[in-house]
Amino acid sequence: MKIMMEVLIKFAVFLFSFGQIDTQHHRRENKFCCSGYAHYPNCYPICNGKTLLNDACNEQYTSDKIIYRSGVFSDRGGGTCSSPEYCTGCKDGFYQYLGHCLICPNIANCNHRRCNTPSDNYCEYCMYEIKDKLTWRGYTRHYDGEMKQCKKACSWRADSTRCFPGYCTNEIVETCNCTSGFSGSQCNTITEEPSILYAEIKLHNPAHEIVTTPLDPSDTGPQPVRFTNKNDLNAAEIQFDGKFVASGIPPLHDPSGENHYVTDFKYGIVYGQMTLDYLRAENSTVETYSCPATEDFPITTNYICSRTRVNNSAISMITFSHSDRLVFKIEVRNGGYLKYINRETSTYFTTYLTGKTISRSYTVQWDYITPYYSCYHLFGFNCTIPLIEVLQDVTDQNIISFSWKQWNDDLSGIEGYEYEVFHLHPKGNVLKEDNKLLSSNRIPGNEFQSELNLTTPGMYSLILSAFDRAGNHKSTRSVFLYDNQSVVEKVPGTRIIVTESAVDTNYTWVTIDTNRLTVTWAGRFRNERHDIYKWCNEIEDNSHVDVVYDDRFGQRTVDWLTNVRGVIRFDTNYSVSGPDVKSSEGYTNVPDILQEAKVLDVVWEDGQKLDIGVKATDMMGKYTEDITTVFKDTTAPEITRLWLTYDNKTELYVHRQEDFSSLSFEWDTFDYHSGIYSVHWKLYDNYTGSDVIHGSSHVTAQGDVSNMTFCEDNYQSSPRGPDCYCTLFHGCFHRHFHIQPVIVNGAGLIPGNDKGVHDSDYFIEVTVVNKAMLTSVLTTKITIDTSPPQIGTVHDGLYELPEIDYQQDYHLDFHWDGFFDPESGVKYYKYIIANYCWTKQDLTSSTEGIETYDTVASYDATEEGLYHITVIAMNSANDASNAVCSDGVSITSEKPGVKNVVLDGARTAPRLVTDAGNTIWLIGENLSRSLINDTSLCSAVTTMVEDIQLFPQNENTDIDCIQIPSLDYTFLSVLPRSSKFSLTWDSNISDQLIYDYEIGLSSARINSAPDILPFRSTKLHRHFRINYPDLTEGTIFHIIIKAISKSGVEGIQNFGPIIIDTTPPTFSGLQINFKFEDGTLLANWSKTAFTDGEDPFPLQYMFAIGHDAEGTDVAPYQPLQYNGKCVKTEPPTCTVMDTASLAWSLHENHDYYLTIKVTNLAGLFTTQSSGVYTHNIQLPTAGIVYDIDSGNLNHLPLKDLIDIDFSVAYDILATEWKGFFHPHLQLYYKVCIGSVKGACDIATENNLDASTNQFIFKNLSLSNLQKYYTTVEAVTTTGSIRKSSDGVTMINNKTGLSGIIINDGPLCSDIIVLNASHHVREIVPSCEIDIDYQISTTTLQSKWEVPNNLKHIVRSAYWSIDKRSTVAEVWFKFRDFSYIGSQSHVIVNELDLQPGLTYRFTIKLCADEICFPEISSNGVTVIPSNPVTGSMNVQLDGGKMIVAFAAMYDPDTEDRTEALDAIGTYEWAISDGQYVGGLYEKWNVVNNAMKINKTHINFDIPLSDEIDLSKCKQINVRGINKAGVWSVISGDIKQCNVTVIDGKTEITPSIVIDAFGESDENENNNGIGKDIYLEKDTYWAQTDVDYTPYKNVLSAVWPTLRHPAYQWAVVEVKINNAFTFYKKYTDIVISDPCSHPDMIQCGQTDERYINVQFNKTEYLTHGRSYAVCIHAPETLIEHEKWKETLAAVTTCSDGVMVDLTPPKPGNIWIGHDPQFSFQTTSSDIFITWDSFIDVEEAGYSSHSSGVSRYLVSIGSVVGGVDIVDNKNVRLTNHVTFHDLQLQNGHKYFVTVTAYDFVNRSAEIRSDPITIDTTPPELSSKSITISGRLLSNLTEIEACWEGVFYDVQSGIHYYMGNRITSWSGRRYTIL
Repeated sequence: MKIMMEVLIKFAVFLFSFGQIDTQHHRRENKFCCSGYAHYPNCYPICNGKTLLNDACNEQYTSDKIIYRSGVFSDRGGGTCSSPEYCTGCKDGFYQYLGHCLICPNIANCNHRRCNTPSDNYCEYCMYEIKDKLTWRGYTRHYDGEMKQCKKACSWRADSTRCFPGYCTNEIVETCNCTSGFSGSQCNTITEEPSILYAEIKLHNPAHEIVTTPLDPSDTGPQPVRFTNKNDLNAAEIQFDGKFVASGIPPLHDPSGENHYVTDFKYGIVYGQMTLDYLRAENSTVETYSCPATEDFPITTNYICSRTRVNNSAISMITFSHSDRLVFKIEVRNGGYLKYINRETSTYFTTYLTGKTISRSYTVQWDYITPYYSCYHLFGFNCTIPLIEVLQDVTDQNIISFSWKQWNDDLSGIEGYEYEVFHLHPKGNVLKEDNKLLSSNRIPGNEFQSELNLTTPGMYSLILSAFDRAGNHKSTRSVFLYDNQSVVEKVPGTRIIVTESAVDTNYTWVTIDTNRLTVTWAGRFRNERHDIYKWCNEIEDNSHVDVVYDDRFGQRTVDWLTNVRGVIRFDTNYSVSGPDVKSSEGYTNVPDILQEAKVLDVVWEDGQKLDIGVKATDMMGKYTEDITTVFKDTTAPEITRLWLTYDNKTELYVHRQEDFSSLSFEWDTFDYHSGIYSVHWKLYDNYTGSDVIHGSSHVTAQGDVSNMTFCEDNYQSSPRGPDCYCTLFHGCFHRHFHIQPVIVNGAGLIPGNDKGVHDSDYFIEVTVVNKAMLTSVLTTKITIDTSPPQIGTVHDGLYELPEIDYQQDYHLDFHWDGFFDPESGVKYYKYIIANYCWTKQDLTSSTEGIETYDTVASYDATEEGLYHITVIAMNSANDASNAVCSDGVSITSEKPGVKNVVLDGARTAPRLVTDAGNTIWLIGENLSRSLINDTSLCSAVTTMVEDIQLFPQNENTDIDCIQIPSLDYTFLSVLPRSSKFSLTWDSNISDQLIYDYEIGLSSARINSAPDILPFRSTKLHRHFRINYPDLTEGTIFHIIIKAISKSGVEGIQNFGPIIIDTTPPTFSGLQINFKFEDGTLLANWSKTAFTDGEDPFPLQYMFAIGHDAEGTDVAPYQPLQYNGKCVKTEPPTCTVMDTASLAWSLHENHDYYLTIKVTNLAGLFTTQSSGVYTHNIQLPTAGIVYDIDSGNLNHLPLKDLIDIDFSVAYDILATEWKGFFHPHLQLYYKVCIGSVKGACDIATENNLDASTNQFIFKNLSLSNLQKYYTTVEAVTTTGSIRKSSDGVTMINNKTGLSGIIINDGPLCSDIIVLNASHHVREIVPSCEIDIDYQISTTTLQSKWEVPNNLKHIVRSAYWSIDKRSTVAEVWFKFRDFSYIGSQSHVIVNELDLQPGLTYRFTIKLCADEICFPEISSNGVTVIPSNPVTGSMNVQLDGGKMIVAFAAMYDPDTEDRTEALDAIGTYEWAISDGQYVGGLYEKWNVVNNAMKINKTHINFDIPLSDEIDLSKCKQINVRGINKAGVWSVISGDIKQCNVTVIDGKTEITPSIVIDAFGESDENENNNGIGKDIYLEKDTYWAQTDVDYTPYKNVLSAVWPTLRHPAYQWAVVEVKINNAFTFYKKYTDIVISDPCSHPDMIQCGQTDERYINVQFNKTEYLTHGRSYAVCIHAPETLIEHEKWKETLAAVTTCSDGVMVDLTPPKPGNIWIGHDPQFSFQTTSSDIFITWDSFIDVEEAGYSSHSSGVSRYLVSIGSVVGGVDIVDNKNVRLTNHVTFHDLQLQNGHKYFVTVTAYDFVNRSAEIRSDPITIDTTPPELSSKSITISGRLLSNLTEIEACWEGVFYDVQSGIHYYMGNRITSWSGRRYTIL
């Protein structure tokens, strides 16, 4: 630190000396160098005793050196002694220390160290670090992020490890971790065995039967011996598939060697072999078969070794005898190789992997002896142990558990068991097996039990077969019933009846006194399904099961059960409920179930209930119970207390109005035995001797409530409250009835007869019926009388005293008089005292009113307020007079006062005060108050104000306490002298309570008799004015305000103190000083310069600036400002102003004055100006600095300068400047180079005289891609100005730019999202960064991304196109380089690209005129043609379908491997052969494809059931190449049009065929069709239809039957899986079609066809499916010479769906971007559309889509077909058309038409796509720049309107460039 201080002191002395020389160079010159400098007159600084003349800062090292990555080394420091003992510019790898450039400390295995001090030393470049990137370093410095060491890295070197396949954490060898599946020091030993994915030996016989082992070829582990009993097996196929994929994923190698030293790595299967060993008796024969694979060519995919029929290499065999064996053995080994590059020598090496070998063997043996069961075999019918035991052979559980006994086999033993389950159906009076429900899989021989999971109830038979291991078997049978839906039902329309019950009570009440009752239930119970399906009947014998092996055991045998409509037992019970129960009986059996009746002896009483139950049971043990209930009641209901009511007044018989609708009457009624059933009232008169009805109505019985609590809750609001009672069984009832009739004819008063006559009599009659239908009647007479009392007057106060309105006493008195009634007189009064007047209605209905016979009232109030009394009078008819209310009395003792006092002109100093509640307020200058919300910082509170409301309150609460000063003087208001004294205020109580205000002026604060101005009345006004008040200047006075209320209460308040002020402040100082310092104007004056002896408050200061004294033209008056040079005081003594805040800068050599304005609180002010200040601080004018080519030094003056932005010279940098200027002073220059603008950290040159404007820096060591700036500083005595160049970047154009990849294909855009698709996979191409294939033969596109750190360098690009040779990896130039500017995407149109060839882009990126090495994409192959298809073979093999087909390939690619590889995806779908395009399910992706050989592929389709082959069905395989073009190959699952030798076809149509006829043309294709017709004994040529377009007719034929009569039914199909390509089980087939629950229509016919008609009220429903079911009984036909028995037929068609509407279209798009309506290619159009939706939206379609096909057309007009004419593309969502001749600038339209299966169609038309293959064009206009001269050096305005145009697609955006030199362009999107 001491040394450093000495250096700094010496440097400061030097600078001081330099300054003296500079300022005095006109007077004298120094004759010596300063300390630390030598060699006068140059005076070079000294470092370590040396100067730049003898290599100061450039010492040499002999035992150490720095080796740079370029190969250049340095053993010298290379610095410059820039000041005494201080070096600058030390070379990379050296650092400055005490005048030395020392080499950075040594790091083992490091070539290039870098440091600033030894403590921050790190390695920049390790040994064997070929490049500074992964896999290029033999030693690495990056493993820990510190770069302090060089550790050995995983690499190509012999002393290291390749660690491949594997990963090295942080690169170092210690962290090598081999990929899972590999081990060893180099990770080249395989630790996992290869996998045998598939192994099979398949033996064939002439009948095409096969025997295989393993049974599951994918289960390749050890297998048991495979037994067979087939003695005609004569051919064998053997095959195994192997594969080896390590469990871990190896890292990527790099064929180019750029990203990894491993250039090639392959592993897989390298060896495989198969053998067959024939063992016959004691002889053995071995055959061996090998398959190709080597270490140099490992099989990386599936390894297939086979001798099969497919490749014509199957093996012939001789016949095998009993016990002969055949052994199949396989063997396979894995391995591979690795190639790597030695980066030091650029040589390549190959090493091989060490692998593992595994083997497998499988055996086939022959056996011909069948199994047997010992008990049946030995004892026959005498065997008492059943072979099959069903746990419950009559059950309602869907899981049927059953077991069987052990079978025997003397040779191979029992291999397993299988069973079949049949659903039994009625045939006559027996049950027959005609529908197989299921067949089990093979059950192991050591298992003796199983279970069934049934879904459909019914009678079933189970046939169990035992198999030995050779396939021999024998069968037995067991029968059982499963019914989980067994229901004994109560037949609608029937019931249990007690014959003694009353009919008019619906057999519910017994109203006669008898105990002997008869109960019947004829036809009440039935198990419908047991009855219909005859599940209790006998079961027919099975011809395939020996009688000994048939089922004769268990609960359910083949015998039938006795039943009555499925019910096998009846039981009855009864019980009596009620008090003193005397009779009951539990369930007892009914002896004779056919009678369905029983006689009961019951003891019971009135009000009691009798429950009689009958239980019916079926054979499942399921039963249902039915209960009938009867009650006993022989007494009528009671009625009491029928009268009129008014409110709570009862027992009235006089009505006060003629309007009966205001009538209210009530009564009580009850019946304790049965309750009330109905209630009826009637109002009538009998003046004439006959009844005149005025009204009547039935009312609710007020009962049927479950308990007393509910009843009382429900009737809580009843006029008389709840009055409930409860019966035993019929709920609770409310006794009291209250009626107020309404005018409703039949349910109230009769309109027109709803009024009575005064002083007339009327009758009310009530009729009540109980629930036993017994009746009671009660009648009451009423009279009408109307006349309410007349009103009087109500007074506040006592009799004979004046009316009062206000008082302070809480006791109130009232009285009234004048109420009378001329007819019946006033009976009583009702009144209420409240704070408001009541209405008559409220008072009469309220319970708060007080009834009295007096005419006075008093009240003691509890609080102040306004009080009224309201009075009504009531007459004898309980009629009320109108209400009369007093005008009210106010009780108040509130003290009056004022608030919000405003004294015009009064001012005060703002201060913080508190009120009596310690709330803090701010009293403002205008004497208003503001609430302080945040009081935590309020420390300046000085005064307490008792009456804070005198001051008006502001809304402003955002006040900072810190800014409010603390005042040390008392509160005082200042009032300027005025001719008027004006005061206003508000009342603090209601104005209605104020009597008057009085104002006085007083010298004392509290004075009830003011001494300056006595009290004066304001006449109730809230303002006070007086002219010329007698107030002396400087005198303090107070304003006294008195407020008087109407109740006599007075309030006196004080407002003040106040003082009068009439003189301004004075200036008594010497002067105001004014100067300029550091960009700031500063003024000063003394503390006592401004004073005001009369005003105690602080003065307000402001200042202004002008060119003259008192002037304000530079800056107007404003508050004082402060900074570090002027600190705020009280009173203030200075102010400042930053000149940057002035509207105009200070002018050179101009005069300026500052004026201070001081104002007191009364608004009076004085001013004082400063002395003059003359401004003179001008700096030099900044010029322009250029970076120039060193070859352009000393250029001609008239030639324009060329500013460069890039340079390839790392050791030299030249600069030139111009424009630096000062009008008065001499300039000199300092020039330097820095790594950031304005810095001088690279090189510096001082003291260049004004005649110099160029300089070149030499011997530099600049870094690649680093930008450097030249800074020129122009210096004068008033200061200096610096200006930097825009910088020059060093670049190395000999090496390529890293991080830039050229990708083929268009830019990513918005993808199309399909709402509905015919494909499982997503068919719309996703955005790919790089494509390898394309369709277009006219357009190529490419894109690249320049990293952010290179974007400022790469300013332009050139593109070219190369074409690859077809025979080698050789590229030829197809299009030469063209300029593209700064874009990173290129589209080239109107090309002639050859299909099958590969093209690539080559991009040359440039920094202005300097270009980098070329970069190429990996290329894109043009494959526009549809893939070539070949043969297809389809086999059904058990539970799967095997599809083999010729691999598709691209026809334009010469190399067959590449042509096959161009196919990216295969899809499959099963279709209906009669509908082209009709798919049963969506296109599925082929995920399990396996290569049979190089040209053929097979894959499996798992099947969940047997395929229905009643119709032609096809498998379709769709191959899509990697550009999206596809082809389809189809094949029959079974040959549809071939007849085999026995005359049978492989496709057997259904017996019942759905059909439809022609359309009725008269109905305008409105879903109306005509009938079909089939002549007898003729062939029906049409195939079965799945859809019908008609809603009025359903047709079907059954041409192969010959029965004389048929019963038919149309059945609606409701199950979801009714229509698939599988055979199906359905419960719609029953022997009696008409009894099916989903039957729509049924009938009989003797024809072999039907046409079922439907009218408008029952048309067939769109989207519903219907089947035609027929039944023909067994029929004997007698021919002339022989008899023929036609078996019974019960069958259904497979169903037809009603489709009445055309498809519904979705969206359609052209191209890949849904937002873009233009395309650049003229040869291709890519079309995508949503699936059209048809009848499948109903959910029951037999196909995956109701659309059968799409037709696509393209035209140059809407709907046109001139480009593509209605191309059938089958069922898909996209298609690409290639090799079109589209014209530039033309629009094209696409139409997609969808047809459904009934040939209805719908279409959707696209928006047009415009072809644009040309770029925008230039017009004759030019780009213009505003103005002829540029006055702004940072901005330029250009206009190019109309310069560019594009007639096809218009202009999307512009890119502009600014010319920074004659050769440089920078483009920016505008």
